[in-house]
Order: sequence, then C-alpha cells, then structure tokens
Amino acid sequence: MNSFERTTVFEIPLLLDMICQHLTPSDFQNCSRVNRVLFHAFQPHLWKTFRLLGEWYPDLDTITTAEEREGVIVAQQRLFLEKSAWVRSLEYDQWCLPSDLNPGILFAFREESRCRSLLELSTTFIDQEGDEDDVDSLFVEKPETNEAIKERNVFAAEALGALLDQNTRLNKCEVNLGSIDSWVLPVLMEPLKRHPYLRELRIAKWTHFHGPVLERLLKHLPPTLEVLWLNWEKVPLADQEQVEYDEPEMSFGLEVYLEDESEYSWPELFPAMQEVHLMGVYSGLRGPHILRFLQRCLHLHTLTWPGWPIYRPSSVDPFRFIFNLSHLHHHQGGSRIKHLTFNLGAFDDTLNTVLPGPSEAVETLRLARTALMSGSGFLQYLTTRWCDTLTVLEFGSEARVLHTDTLTILQSCPHLIVYRVESTLKPACIPVGTFNMPNADSWVCHDLQVLQISFLDYTSRNGIFSEDELTLDPEDLAFFQRQVSLLSTTSTTTTTAPERLPNRRKIRRIYRQLGALTRLQTLTLGSQGPYGDSRTLGEYYQRPITSLDMSLESGLYHLKNLVDLRVLNVGSIKFLNVGADEIRWMQQNWPNLRQICGLSNELQEKLQSVVQVGSGLDFK
Repeated sequence: MNSFERTTVFEIPLLLDMICQHLTPSDFQNCSRVNRVLFHAFQPHLWKTFRLLGEWYPDLDTITTAEEREGVIVAQQRLFLEKSAWVRSLEYDQWCLPSDLNPGILFAFREESRCRSLLELSTTFIDQEGDEDDVDSLFVEKPETNEAIKERNVFAAEALGALLDQNTRLNKCEVNLGSIDSWVLPVLMEPLKRHPYLRELRIAKWTHFHGPVLERLLKHLPPTLEVLWLNWEKVPLADQEQVEYDEPEMSFGLEVYLEDESEYSWPELFPAMQEVHLMGVYSGLRGPHILRFLQRCLHLHTLTWPGWPIYRPSSVDPFRFIFNLSHLHHHQGGSRIKHLTFNLGAFDDTLNTVLPGPSEAVETLRLARTALMSGSGFLQYLTTRWCDTLTVLEFGSEARVLHTDTLTILQSCPHLIVYRVESTLKPACIPVGTFNMPNADSWVCHDLQVLQISFLDYTSRNGIFSEDELTLDPEDLAFFQRQVSLLSTTSTTTTTAPERLPNRRKIRRIYRQLGALTRLQTLTLGSQGPYGDSRTLGEYYQRPITSLDMSLESGLYHLKNLVDLRVLNVGSIKFLNVGADEIRWMQQNWPNLRQICGLSNELQEKLQSVVQVGSGLDFK
C-alpha cells in the first residue's frame, strides 16, 4: 500500500464523523448496501453523535396506512436499539418526533436498550398546543388541552430522568423547557441531585422561571456541577423601555410537586461550581434564592448577570453585591470573580460613586447591553480599580459606549489583550481627527492582540479642505514616490496628490498609530462617513467622504509591522477601496494572514486571482 492509500484510510474516520452529522437514520441503512465491510468497521464512529430531530425524519411523511406505519416504526426501533450502545452524544426534540420513535423514551424504558455511555444529552419539550401535522402524539388523539400536554411532558421528563440514572458518565445535559418548568423540572430534580459526574447543566426557557420551582432546582443541583446556564430567550431591544412586569405563570400541577417544599434545605456549599450564567432580560432570575445560591458557590470565577437587578429594581446594586460576594469568597478561601458579563441596560444612575475597598481581580468584562456614560462612577471604577488586572474588555452591539470612553480605556489599561466595540453607531465611532494617542509608538496597552473599533469623519462637511489636510508628510511622500502606479498621474510631486487624497493625512496618522501594535492577531475596523451610505443627489458629494479605507494611499503601508496578524475584518468599512496591489502588499508583509472577512462576493471573485497558491489566505 502506498503512502497515498495509507493517508486516505486514516482520514476516513474524520470524514465519516463530519458526514454522519448530516445523515438521517434511513441514510445509515442505505450506507450498508454500498459497502458492508466498511460500514460495519466504522459503525461505532458513525453513531457516536446521534441527532434525531423532526425535520430529519421524513420516512413517515408518505405513509398512509396504519400497517405501513407500524412496519416502519418497528424497523427503526430495532435499528436505534441495536446501535444505542455506541451513542455518546444524543439530541432529540419532543416537539417534532412521534413519541414511539423518541430516543429518550426508547433508550430509557426498553429492556433491549444498551444506551449506557452517553457523555452529552440535549432535548426540547413541548410547551403549547400544536397542529395535528406538527405533533404525532403519544396518544391516539392529539393533545388539545393543557392536561394532555402536561401528561405527555411529564412522561417524557420521567424518561429523561431514567436516562440520567442509567448514564452515570454523562457530563453535560441541556434541556429546553419552553414555558413548562412547573411540569418538567420537579420530575428531574432527584435524578439530577444523585448524578455522580454531571459537570455542565443548561436550562433554556421562553418565559419566567417560576420562583418556587427555580429555588428547588438550585437546592437539588449535584455537588459535581461546575457550569450552570439559566437562559430566558425573550430579550427586548436595547431601546425598549425597561419596566417590571409579570406574565401569567402556568401553575398547573404545582400543588402536586411542591407541597413538601419545606423539607428541602440549602446545601452548605456548591464546591465545584465555577461558572454561573444568568441570561436574558426580565428573566425571573431574581430573588433571595439566587443570592443565597451565589453565596454558596465558593469557587465561582465566571458570572453572567441577567438583564435586570436580580432582586427587585433598585433594591440590589449589582456591582456592590458582586464586589462584596467576591471578597467574601476570597476571605473564606475561595476564588475571586475574574470574568464578568453584564446584560443590564443603563445602570449608571445607581453608580455615581466609586466603590470602596482594594482593587478587584476582574480580568474579563463583557457589557452586552450596558450604556456606559463618560464621567460615570463605573467608568472611573473601571479605569482606576480594574486597570491593573483587566485583560479582556468587550462592548456588545447594543452597548452604547462613547468614543471618548474608548480613548480613556486604551490609555488606562496596560494589560489589555482584547478590546472590542461591536457597535458601529456614530456615538461609538472615534472621529478621525481625535485619534491621537500619546506616545503612539509605545501604547499603554502595547500587548493588544485583538482590537475592534470604528471611526467617523466629522470634518470637511462642506467639502472644503485645509492645506494641512491635503499635504503629504515626508514619509508618505517617499512612499508615493516609490509607488507611482498608485496615483492616477505620472508625476511624483505633492502637487498631484490633493485630488486623490482628501482628508487622508488624518487617516494615515491612524494607521501609523495602529502600526505600533505589533502583537495584533485580529484587527476589526469600521467607518462612518458624515453622510452615511447615502448617494442621494443634492448633497455636497454623491459619494460620501469616508473616514477610513484600506488603500495604500490612505496609509495601509504603516501597518507593515503587524507580522503576527491572522484575521483582518473590514466588513464595517463603508468603502474599502481594496485592489490587487493591497492584497499583494498584505501577503508580502503579513505572512501569517489567514482570513480577510467582510468582503463582498463580487470583490472576492475579483481578488481571488491575486492570492498566491498555497498561501492559506481565505476571503469571507
């Protein structure tokens, strides 16, 4: 056997692993008819990840008689049960699947099931009435009432609990409840509490978590749990008014499952808990039970705070609580909270002063929806207390951060490795004329590896440029004299440049300063012109004056020292002005460049011919 054949054989498992994730159970059967020996040899690899969702199972769509349906069901049940011993990751959907083909029920309650080695388990429950075509019910008649839906889900929850009991090696479980935590969670609590190796639990919900049910769930978490996600998916837009409200809770069945709640007490500690993610806005993730739970997570180092103060509006200051919680854990021999994510709206009204105490150990801070105001207590706290430890600072697309905050932070946090501002709204964009970092050749945060910022041009609104804006620096003049082809004329003097270089001097200064960040690996740039993207006639210019582009004549060559750059994202730059010369320059000066993101399909096709064969550069 030659080397090519050996390489091909050893790559087959990886290829099969990729392919099998997109096959239906019927496809697996068809594979055996092609090559029985090969199929038999790699069956354990094929069945390692088993996802059975409604849209992936079309076999019953064309069945019209009960006899035909029964024959298909029996054949598929036999197939699933025979292969269940090989399944390591199982995902199934209670909403779309016929219940007699539901792996959770099959694998849990059938004696011939050998599903005992699951490592990951994920399922979705039915939470509302469905059309007759949507749900092939467990019952002869479709469940038209809440009572029928409840009965179906309680039975499915019992099957899930049985799966938890018989798969002691399971380390990750994900449950999408819809709006029925009152029916499902009480059934799962005992299996969860006695599971010996569960490491990660994710529970998603579409409405509020019911307080008593959530409190009992927290009391029943297994002592081995390290990561907990509680997520509510109805997230309002950033500009929506944030008011407190309560949706009607679906409380049917609570009297059955919660009548003995008083006999359950809080465990002394959750010794393994390291990450708690309380997601969503108005999620119901508030109340004293949440506070008691967090106080018992002695080794907590990662916390995601929900979209509203956990207890009641204005009754718990989130920063003061987290500050005290972190110091309490540290004093008791635990860990400080090092990684924080906030989904709050505007909270600066409650943060007008700097919190007392020693510097915190926060290393990672993500503000998903927070309005950061210049001069606020939080900004002062960020730049004075956390500046010595902060390495990652990210503002989400809905976080209303000001450009002045960006300049302050970049000049105050010497250990920053990642700084992202996803918002491209004008208040977050840095005016090109104000981006003048002191000691540009030696940034305060000189170790930056990931940078995402946007720029805005507020100058020259009337199309009038000063001589200072039109002239070239000696360094730029020397470059253009060597790159005559970049100009539309044959002259190498500055007298020919102004028509091609309006307002480029400030842009070249930006590139000159960014070029000092020699450790950058990912650079994401955006821009806004004074007129946005409008090409409406009657404005001063049909083509907006852009504040930034990626052309050599705008100063791209100042980034020649970014030899570690691997990813360049320019999707938010309005007019890229990138051509073949720029791509050749990038390949020559950035040997590690692997991706250029944000290019249009038309531009990708145009520049593909310039890419050197074997360079590994990819356009996206």
